[in-house]
Amino acid sequence: MKNYSVFLATTGGPVQIQRLTHEIAPNSTMCIGGSLESLPISNSYHDFIKLGTGVINREFGLKETSIRADVSGQIDTGNSWQLAFYLAHAIDADQNSSITGDIDKADHIIWATGTIDYDLNVGPVDYVSQKLEKSTELIQKLSTKTKEMTIIISDDQPETISWSTPLFANTTIIKVANADDALDKLSIVKTRVEDGPTEKAKQGKKSWPLFLFIFCFMAAVGSLIWVKPELISSYSKKETPIEKPTTVIKNVKKKKPPTIQKTTQSKINNKKETPIVTPTVNNIVINTSKPLPKKNIQVVISAHTPQIGHSCKSITFGDKKPVFRYLGQKIPGTIDQISHKKVCKLSFSINETRKNRYLYLHFSLISGRIIRARVPKQLKGLNLFTSLQTWTIELPTKQSGDLEYSVAILSSTKPISEEVKVLKKPIDWTVAKKTFASQNIDVLSLYHKLTP
Repeated sequence: MKNYSVFLATTGGPVQIQRLTHEIAPNSTMCIGGSLESLPISNSYHDFIKLGTGVINREFGLKETSIRADVSGQIDTGNSWQLAFYLAHAIDADQNSSITGDIDKADHIIWATGTIDYDLNVGPVDYVSQKLEKSTELIQKLSTKTKEMTIIISDDQPETISWSTPLFANTTIIKVANADDALDKLSIVKTRVEDGPTEKAKQGKKSWPLFLFIFCFMAAVGSLIWVKPELISSYSKKETPIEKPTTVIKNVKKKKPPTIQKTTQSKINNKKETPIVTPTVNNIVINTSKPLPKKNIQVVISAHTPQIGHSCKSITFGDKKPVFRYLGQKIPGTIDQISHKKVCKLSFSINETRKNRYLYLHFSLISGRIIRARVPKQLKGLNLFTSLQTWTIELPTKQSGDLEYSVAILSSTKPISEEVKVLKKPIDWTVAKKTFASQNIDVLSLYHKLTP
């Protein structure tokens, strides 16, 4: 278990997120150090948590759970606290991480400032240099301790950030475009709680309903034990026998059952069956109705659509299961064109039939918008690929133009790292495949376009 201390930067100085408590309550709230008064920022925090407006319950599967956040100081206005709180909630959801209000017990210190939108994009904020200056005392205190510290700001933050306080050796400054990029850099596993409130939320429930049930049950049993014997006998005497109905059976001609052709075992044995690898998304089986392609690198793309009479909101924010639609390839390398009007998500189920391979997933958005999701570790090129992996992206509910993208899977017998740096620029896959082939890297690339 790794312990984190998370600080959000304010112009008045760093404020520590001391504790996150899951509550069965109408609203989420923010308080100072265990006090009973909520801060004025609590309404904004509640909107940040809840489904519909916020991202926390949606991203971490907490459904309607409310959160009480205890912080070390005042947070007045603005939204620069959002990035730090997103990281804190990710730590809280990760089973191998925890938040501590005691710096001495922390293994890693996080100092963050930035806004977050509905798609988890991290926005720049004002007065970052001033906030760093106000954190001088904290930084000097940590310089005497052998602790790792990470300062996280937006990728769009101006480069003219400066401060006079020297940072100690274990301090790292990172800029991120998306909140989940910060989780990757911190090695925090993004975890969803799919089955309702977490154990922390369940602890907030009172046990009095159970005692009430036990009391009522025992009272009912006691009343039966103390019934007078003569009453029991009187009830038994009044029992009226039930007359059995007489059934008249007429002579009905029996129809012969339909003839069923028997299939001999030899016919079954001679019939060749094509093995189907069934991908899953969040433990839900995707009914692709087609086997994965007979190639070393196998990719099945499925569209998540809502059930009849429902919308994407019933899948994203409710408990309705999606309808999976397999997307074929009439033209090799090009996924069949469909409308994105009723597509909630796209899932990519990826497999490699060869053993001891390393896979790297490259996704390039050509036009349109998506809500990105974290790529599984086995598709980042550094971990040995062992089993079928599924990556899912969410589509915005409103999208006026086309959605175009390309996806490529690289496969090699050794870890893929330096080789993928060329993918940061627009690339011609026809040429790239030849280049990668010279490095003993196989490539499967696909293009897909969704229209309004």
